[in-house]
Amino acid sequence: MKALLERLRAKKRRNDRQKPKKSKSGECSLREPDVDSNEAGPSARHHGASHKGERMNRWNEDNMRQAILEFNRHKNKTDGTGLPVRQIARAWCVPYSTFRKRIMKQAAEQTHSHSSGRPTVLGKAAEEELAAHIRSLSSVGFPCSRKDVRNLAFQYAKQAGLPGFSRRKNTAGYYWFRGFLARHK
Repeated sequence: MKALLERLRAKKRRNDRQKPKKSKSGECSLREPDVDSNEAGPSARHHGASHKGERMNRWNEDNMRQAILEFNRHKNKTDGTGLPVRQIARAWCVPYSTFRKRIMKQAAEQTHSHSSGRPTVLGKAAEEELAAHIRSLSSVGFPCSRKDVRNLAFQYAKQAGLPGFSRRKNTAGYYWFRGFLARHK
């Protein structure tokens, strides 16, 4: 009987140790671990542990915005005092994976406008200029065929010194053309 009571107490200590506690002001803080516990550290997770009975997704967008702002303040520090992503997510009570995806998306948007796939051979401005030129040719009675568009793109890239199109075929690729049409409907 004593062994059963001891196991139940140990289980209760494990459950109470690291549950996030929400204060009335909306701030999140972690409970301190029990001092008399002989378990591994406060971040120890037991195999098969579940979140049964806990409310999930208790974070809000304002906390996420604040966490992203804090990450941006700390990311450019070269003296080694920058905070890890996981630590910032815990401090603001936001899910680590969601926080990480949002800061990666933010970094990708700074480099180019779409975050998935390869960057295009011609830049966004060059493709817009090419599309405008093709539309102007079409409006004055000289519509461009598929082959004409591919040749125009190759010539533009060659004059700009941009690698990426086949020099052997002297034309832009078929899949580039399909992507170009999808980007400029």
